[in-house]
Amino acid sequence: MEYKIITPQINWKDPADLKPLDKKAVIGIALHHMANPNWGFWDVHRAHQARGWNGIGYNFWVAFDGTIYQGRGFNVGAGVLGHNEQLISIGFQGDYEHTQTIMPDAQFNAGVWLINWLKQQLPNIRIIHGHKYWAQTACPGQHFPLTEMALGRWRGQPPAPKPGDQLVEAVKVLQAQGIINSPQYWLDHARKGKLVEGDYAGTLIMRMAEKLKGGK
Repeated sequence: MEYKIITPQINWKDPADLKPLDKKAVIGIALHHMANPNWGFWDVHRAHQARGWNGIGYNFWVAFDGTIYQGRGFNVGAGVLGHNEQLISIGFQGDYEHTQTIMPDAQFNAGVWLINWLKQQLPNIRIIHGHKYWAQTACPGQHFPLTEMALGRWRGQPPAPKPGDQLVEAVKVLQAQGIINSPQYWLDHARKGKLVEGDYAGTLIMRMAEKLKGGK
């Protein structure tokens, strides 16, 4: 399965009230369940607005079928009171405390993919845990595969790159030579219409220069 993040048109109460995250300050990813077996993305959004919030509080949200939605994205979320400026919150469809006892592979693998992608965007992440790590709560539920997901243990085969993708082959070469250590970042960003962070580009240039000097 090829994963991508869907950006829905969300009717925020006050779009101007969304505050961009300081990406360098984000040190963790908090995993949540909905404590409701049936809610979809828009049910959660409406429920959060009914609480008086701007809209859905999670930064990203993953459905049973593996569809990934952007909620607040890289704006400050509303997932863990008192910690939202240092965390990205991912919500997962389902009630993993009472109703769902096994997470579907599609949802699980989408969660692993999303966590890996976020780690590439946010280099200071060092904690991946459930909501309960930061607050007195059972979330994300006793049946949530927390350890398995935090360790990135993919179920089955990871998604294969598209055949004939020259960038994929080039990235493999650079990774094998020790020039890059975050291949998915380059696969996602070193493409037409995308942007590469200056410090990443600078590191790549310096490592290439060192490799060329060593080859003389």
